[in-house]
Amino acid sequence: MESSFHYLNFKTSLGDLLIATTRPELLYGCVCVFVHPQDERYHKFIGKMARVPLYDFEIPIMADEMVSMEKGTGAVMCATFGDSTDVSWYQTHHLPYKKIILPDGTISGEVPYIGGMEVNLARRTLVEELKSRDLLVGQEAVSHSVAVHERCGQAVEIIPSNQWYIDVLTEKDRFLKAADEISWHPAHMKKRYQIWVENLKWDWCISRQRYFGVPFPVWYCKECKEPVFCGRRPASCKSTGRNARKGMQLRLYTVSPGGSCF
Repeated sequence: MESSFHYLNFKTSLGDLLIATTRPELLYGCVCVFVHPQDERYHKFIGKMARVPLYDFEIPIMADEMVSMEKGTGAVMCATFGDSTDVSWYQTHHLPYKKIILPDGTISGEVPYIGGMEVNLARRTLVEELKSRDLLVGQEAVSHSVAVHERCGQAVEIIPSNQWYIDVLTEKDRFLKAADEISWHPAHMKKRYQIWVENLKWDWCISRQRYFGVPFPVWYCKECKEPVFCGRRPASCKSTGRNARKGMQLRLYTVSPGGSCF
C-alpha cells in the first residue's frame, strides 16, 4: 500500500528522538517507544521517558528485538493499535490500552483535534495540525505491507472486543502430525496444509461479527455478566446472590450486526 512516513521528534531528557510513522492519527494512542536492544544509536535512551509531540504526555522508551533497525529511523512508536506488532508489544510488555478507533471506523470523540472523524480524514487533518505547529520534521513516500479486508480491500483496524475462541495454537503439533495420517488428493495439498498450520497466529474466533445476528448457545447473567452454558445453569448470580430457580435474569448471546467495512 502506498503511504508516507511522517517524521516527528519525541522530546527526551537526552535530546530529540526522531521517529517515522505512517499512522500519525494514532499519536494520542501512543503508549511506548521501542528501539532494538542492539542498536547503538539508541542505547542511552532505553529506560528514559519521551514526550509525545502535539499531545505533550510522556511514555517510556523500551527495547525489543522485534524492532527493525533499518526501517524508518529505527525508533518506533507503539500505539493501540496500529498493527499486529503493536498488539504483540502490548501483550508482552503489559502496556496500557488507549481507545482511539471505534467499531464504526471513526476516531473516539475523546481524541483532541480529530475526534469523530473517519480514519483517513483524521490522518490528513492531524498532519496539517502538526505542520501548522512546526512539529512535522518531514515526509517520505513509502510502499509497505498492510493487512486489508479480502473483499473490499480496505485496511483492517485492530479493535479489542469480547469474543469466543477455540484453542488451536496449542494443538499445532497434533494438526501437523495428522497430515501424515491423511491420503491427500492431489498430493501437493498436504504441503499447503502444513504451511497453513505452521503459520497460524491466532486461535479460531467462532463469534465473528456478521451482518445478520447469529444466535450463539451462551447466555449471560444480566446482573453479574457471568457466562452460562447450556446445561450448566449456575446455582445463583454472583452479583446479587439471587437463586437461579427464582428468576435469575439471563440473555442469549447473539452476534450483533457490525461486519460492514468502514
